[in-house]
Order: sequence, then structure tokens, then C-alpha cells
Amino acid sequence: YDVAQTPYQRVLAAPEVPLEARAELLRLGRQHRFFNTASFTSGELHDPRFPAMLGMVDFLAINIDEAATVAGVSADGPREDVAQAAIRALRSIQPDIQCSITAGKDGSWIWDSRSLSFAPTYGVDVASTAGAGDSFFGAMIVGIAAGLTLPEAQQLATLTAAMKITCIHTINKDIDRNTLRTFARQARAAL
Repeated sequence: YDVAQTPYQRVLAAPEVPLEARAELLRLGRQHRFFNTASFTSGELHDPRFPAMLGMVDFLAINIDEAATVAGVSADGPREDVAQAAIRALRSIQPDIQCSITAGKDGSWIWDSRSLSFAPTYGVDVASTAGAGDSFFGAMIVGIAAGLTLPEAQQLATLTAAMKITCIHTINKDIDRNTLRTFARQARAAL
């Protein structure tokens, strides 16, 4: 898939929409050569429709528990081992998959279809973690759409999720380009 050929044609298939509707959305996205992004709950990973749906996904966002489920391993093991096992399992279904795996305070991993990279979190005062995964996924999509490499998009997503958790609300409406830049400087993040 060449993102440069279709810079604004993206599909987001997220668990807030019924699985059947997401399957059709991914099918249409694939038919029209869109860049398909998706996320699934742990329970949906056992659904018989999951392998066919994953075959239509370009970028998958899951958390460490979902990674353990897809890999058939315990989430209590070393996080990187869980991430590696999940990538192996996902690639057996969709060889070209790109993926993010978040593990809360333990950081995140990105698979760019060639290598796995890790990003630690930033030490911040946590007000609420509700919505952090969605913030991470949303920032990944924005980064990809902006033409960032996956590790660069991961940095953006890590910063966005860190800023989100400093807010008590599920959605931190104060996040924008300027506030994120200020936050990054305060967190001493390399930009």
C-alpha cells in the first residue's frame, strides 16, 4: 500500500461499531484501496469473522491483553514476549500487517511490517487513564496520515496519550498542536 497515492483515504473500524458493520467497512475500504485501520476487543478476537477481517486491515491497534489473546499466551509474561508472540500470530493471518501494541505505563510497541520498536511512556501525574488507548490510536492515525514513519507516529501517539492521562476527562479537549508541543518540551521529549 502506498500512502502517498491516497493521502486522505482512510478507514477506521473501531469497537464502538458492531462487528458486522466494521467488516463491511473494511471490505469497502479494501475495494477502494483505502488505508484500513482497525481495533478489536479481546472477545472479538475469538469471533470466526476475525481472520477474514484482519486480512483487510493495514494497521491494527491493540493493547497488551488483546495481544495476549491473539497470541494465545498469558498477558502476565514479559510484555515484549507477548508483543512478539502477537506479531507472529497476526502475521500468520495478514503477512503485511502493521500494528501498535500498548501496555499502559509499560510503554508501547510498533510493528512496521519489518521490525518491532519500543517506546517508553513519559512520567506524568495520572488523573485518569480512561481514553488513553483511543488517544494513542487516534494520534497514530494522524501521524500516518501526516506522512510520519511509524516510529515517529508512535512518538506522537505516546505524547498524546501521556497528555490525555493528565486530564480527568475521557477526552482531553485541550490537546492541539501548540499544547502538545509545550507538553513535549516539559516532558523533555525529543521532537
